[in-house]
Amino acid sequence: MYGKMMEARDIDSNGIWDDGHKKRDLLKTAIQIPEELCELDKQDVEYGLFLIKANDYISYCPECNQKLEDEFIIIVFETVRLLPVKCCNMMLWYVENKINT
Repeated sequence: MYGKMMEARDIDSNGIWDDGHKKRDLLKTAIQIPEELCELDKQDVEYGLFLIKANDYISYCPECNQKLEDEFIIIVFETVRLLPVKCCNMMLWYVENKINT
């Protein structure tokens, strides 16, 4: 999609990705969802719906367990969630479990 692969360290707390050439708002940019997270009947490209400040909910990096000092976000897509953590430069993808009511 773009020349540079997106890295967590390149995404700011407002959901802006700086690829070194251009700044892109991730809520207005089609993002490739990792293939292993795509549902069979869903597209593999999605736009972010909204983002939330994650510091109120998460204090430690789920990957390296380092205390999170910087402001960080969770980007909410239709089918997945993305937590870019700068401490270990990881893009942590999550899938919501459906709840039967």
